[in-house]
Amino acid sequence: MADIGVPTADGGSVNDKGSWEEYWHGVRTGRLEEPPWNWDPERAADCYLSQREALGDAFDPSLLLIDLGCGDGSLTRYLARTHTRVLGVDVSESALDQARRQNPAPNVSYQRFDITDEAAARELHRRQGDAHIHLRGVVHSIAPADRKAALASLAVLAGEHGTVFDIELSPALDAAQAETVRAHGQLPDRMEHVGDSGLRAQRLTASELAELYGGAGFTVRAGGEYSGRSSMRMPDGSCFVYPMVYVLAVPAHSTGRVS
Repeated sequence: MADIGVPTADGGSVNDKGSWEEYWHGVRTGRLEEPPWNWDPERAADCYLSQREALGDAFDPSLLLIDLGCGDGSLTRYLARTHTRVLGVDVSESALDQARRQNPAPNVSYQRFDITDEAAARELHRRQGDAHIHLRGVVHSIAPADRKAALASLAVLAGEHGTVFDIELSPALDAAQAETVRAHGQLPDRMEHVGDSGLRAQRLTASELAELYGGAGFTVRAGGEYSGRSSMRMPDGSCFVYPMVYVLAVPAHSTGRVS
């Protein structure tokens, strides 16, 4: 998940594969602190798991789960408790190296993958078959010009039977950060370090996220707002709360069990 202090002036993103590799190399070598999006995994997975549970028998648990943008794998390993097979993918080799060392599990594997590479998505689907996809703060850090390719890759990976759960940062984050600075004088160090690294992200409203998926040929089954309580402590002992939005979607051509 890419948090990231300030959106670019035009609302776009300056992130590229090199930016992510540089950031995760800094984390892996100890130059930068743990990412601010590394929460307690039970809390981080709560929205996804509750939406999955609401599907009941419509959710096929035998499919692979792809944790897209897995970072150091801390959430990936937790999700492996509730899925038969999990594949964590990320664009950064440094992130994946850390994931393999710190968060292995018998039913988890990790590999490099670029969501904007449709050919790589087709090859992954050829090898793994239809999959459920979990994204947490990925789409908002992708340049708008690359989103069409990213959503096309998601449709390929989900195939006929998979689902896509995507949770992203809300525009309300800006007010939450401003209030934190007003009350405590600064943002948490972990958040400041990400902003200082040069990574940037857009904010998306719930309707914008739903429209993004709908416009890419997905059928949105559920969506809304969510408050994510992070593990970053404020001076008064409270935790920073991320305003977020989410969707649960399936490709429009899906003939799977979700209805």
